[in-house]
Amino acid sequence: MACSPSADVRGADGACGRFELSVVEASPPTRLVMDVRTPIAQSRVTHDFVGLPDGRTSYTKRVEANYRGWLRLFVPSLDRIIIGAVRREVARAGEYAELSVVEVARDGDPR
Repeated sequence: MACSPSADVRGADGACGRFELSVVEASPPTRLVMDVRTPIAQSRVTHDFVGLPDGRTSYTKRVEANYRGWLRLFVPSLDRIIIGAVRREVARAGEYAELSVVEVARDGDPR
């Protein structure tokens, strides 16, 4: 079955799953905070943008993932997967902005 581009996401295993996203804070052009619910986690995703003196932009993305149910047993492995995915996404954005910090926090524990 194909994932619909509007509300489905394909996992590493190729399976499709639904996700819900709500904007918690929108402060253009410096900050966007979203709550994202997927089949495996409820996450807070924060994007911060800071203008630099040379005209470029520093971009920081923070993901705080709270895993659901039995998946909590695999937090270290899941965190590594999330960190890798976020770093790849931020690296793609790096074509347009100066990269900053990639952070992943678990259960509200800031890193």
